[in-house]
Amino acid sequence: MNIGFIHGVMNTDNITISGETIDYGPCAFMDYYDQKTVFSSIDVAGRYCYGNQPAILVWNLSKLAEALIPIIDDEEQKSIEKLTEVLQLIMPSYEKYFYSEMGKKLGIDPISQNNMSLIKDYLKILDSNSIDFTLSFRDLSKILKKTKSIENSVFKDSDDFKKWTENWIIKIISEKTNLKDITKKMDLTNPCYIPRNHIIEDALENAVNGDMTLVNEILQLFKNPFDENGDFEVFKKPSKANEPYVTFCGT
Repeated sequence: MNIGFIHGVMNTDNITISGETIDYGPCAFMDYYDQKTVFSSIDVAGRYCYGNQPAILVWNLSKLAEALIPIIDDEEQKSIEKLTEVLQLIMPSYEKYFYSEMGKKLGIDPISQNNMSLIKDYLKILDSNSIDFTLSFRDLSKILKKTKSIENSVFKDSDDFKKWTENWIIKIISEKTNLKDITKKMDLTNPCYIPRNHIIEDALENAVNGDMTLVNEILQLFKNPFDENGDFEVFKKPSKANEPYVTFCGT
């Protein structure tokens, strides 16, 4: 969730007992931030879209819990109560982790109610302006380092961002953290390179035609996804295509 990864078909047989996703087929990374982003060709209703993944995790583990009812307690009602008690821990645990990790991405820590509001407002800005998820965090660090202005960033068309960034900087200053340390940690948390869908498609097509050059470049690049390399600027940019990206089971 913190790097915009979408499993694609996050159903019950693709979740382990420990709550981890497995069997990655129609998966991909989100370019422009949108909670409704779907990549799988069979997910026509958006059941497994980016924003639904936490709820789907709860649903899947609930189905597991139903199967365990007969062996938890001799009395069915007591089994249900015990299992429900455990299931109710999932979302609070997830949200604690999500906001903790998001806080690191924004350079704010520890997580408080005010910081959570700051994170939610940031995601609203990304959503309402269709801003690239990955590039936004890298530009945020550069704005803090003053190596990039808002006008030259992915936030240039967002009126809300200027107000948000004022509150964000105030929050960072109030936490009395060294700015250099903050930006360094942010850059080690936020990758500048992710497997961009259009680049992966190009690499696959080239490979099928016998040219492994792009595949090898990608493998080399992703050994250090947090280190910017001027020779690979094209790998940072999202696709300009208007057509939705579609992946298929079995890829």
